[in-house]
Amino acid sequence: MIRKNLLFFTLILIAILNGCHTKTKQADQIATPSVLETTWTGKESDGECITYHFLPDGILHYEIESGSWKNASWKQDGNKIYFEMNAKFSEHYGTIKGNKMKGTGQNTQGHKWTWKAKKE
Repeated sequence: MIRKNLLFFTLILIAILNGCHTKTKQADQIATPSVLETTWTGKESDGECITYHFLPDGILHYEIESGSWKNASWKQDGNKIYFEMNAKFSEHYGTIKGNKMKGTGQNTQGHKWTWKAKKE
């Protein structure tokens, strides 16, 4: 009888903890507003300053010292952000928290970096 009660309480505890985890993930997704039609300015770990304009239809317009392009795209899933530039020559993965985002990037030549940006 004690074993059955222990098993029952263990299963209840697992169900409760699993439910809490799911609610936290959903809360993060709800609490993070879309980056659509916003502008963010930041810096990459290699020193390059960059401005991101998240346009409709997943189009990313970005500006760096050498120029400005719209040959990029973006996707957002809750607080997760992904964007690629120049036909996936470089890809960026990050997280959004409030008015800040940060993450990692890499290009097809194997170069890797970190980046961060703040909403304007």
